[in-house]
Amino acid sequence: MSLQAVKVSQSTPIYAKVGNKYQPAVRNISRRVRQFSIPVLTIGAISIPVGRAAGHIGGFKNLRTMYAFQKFSSSLIASYTGFYPLDHSFNWRRMKTGLLPLLAISILNRTGLLRPFNRKLATAKIPLRLN
Repeated sequence: MSLQAVKVSQSTPIYAKVGNKYQPAVRNISRRVRQFSIPVLTIGAISIPVGRAAGHIGGFKNLRTMYAFQKFSSSLIASYTGFYPLDHSFNWRRMKTGLLPLLAISILNRTGLLRPFNRKLATAKIPLRLN
């Protein structure tokens, strides 16, 4: 590992007082290893409406028409927006499986309530995180 003096320009190093002397300030160049972690709650919130909409995929084999795909996509759109394109209707209750869990997780993420749990998982070298 090499230590380098921090410079403002090519010729002027930044000095730091160490004891009674001024020495060139050094920065420790460390290479942090980034690890992949899986956001469990976010994947769960996304998989709920996709799983409910996947119930319409069985119609692909039976109907062999675009109607099954339209039902799948309409159900997926309705769970995030509340609007069901096949009926041209809007209902707030349709968003309880798609949009509301994602909003709840984002609020938990912004408030930082899950940070202690994520820190414990990271120190245990478990590749999961809650948000």
